Parts: sequence; structure tokens; C-alpha cells
Amino acid sequence: MICSPFREYSSKYVTWEGERQNVQKLLLDKLLPEAIQGLQMLEFSSYDIDYYLNQIIKSRAMTGWTGAAWQKSFIDLHGNDFALMTKEYIANQATQKPVMDWKV
Repeated sequence: MICSPFREYSSKYVTWEGERQNVQKLLLDKLLPEAIQGLQMLEFSSYDIDYYLNQIIKSRAMTGWTGAAWQKSFIDLHGNDFALMTKEYIANQATQKPVMDWKV
């Protein structure tokens, strides 16, 4: 299920500082390291920095598996059953697991 969203996500580009940049590469190589450094300078908890930026955001950047990707994959598998999608979404949220760990 991760391959399709990843393929779409990894081919996205933005203009950053006047240059066309691959979103995934920009996030992983520049923005996340700068965010981590900034949070460390502000003396945020090392645990929080590692958990939220390295484990969650970095994993999402590497896989492209986000809430939107999960929804798209759900529709691809189950069609337009939005009541079921909402039920599954709420059940997934109740587990308190990050979206990257949700299965369709």
C-alpha cells in the first residue's frame, strides 16, 4: 500500500530559495535537520525531538504515508464507502499510533 503514495509524493517538486527542489530531499536533507537544530537550541526535550521529528515526520517524509495517502488507499481498496472510512479513521486515531503505522 505504501508504494503508490510514495511514488506520487517522491516526484513532487517545489521552488525553494529560487531553485526547483524535490520535496522529499528538501525535507530530509535541509528542513528536518534545521528544525532539529532549532528545537535543540530552544532546549526542547530530546525525547520529543526524536519522537516527533525523527520517528514520525522523517518516516512520513521517507514513505509518503500520510493521512491523505491512507484515505486514498482506503478508497482504492473499499470504494466510496465514506461511512466505513470515517469509522476506520476514528478507530485508528483511538490507537494513538501515528498515521505511518495505520493499515488499510
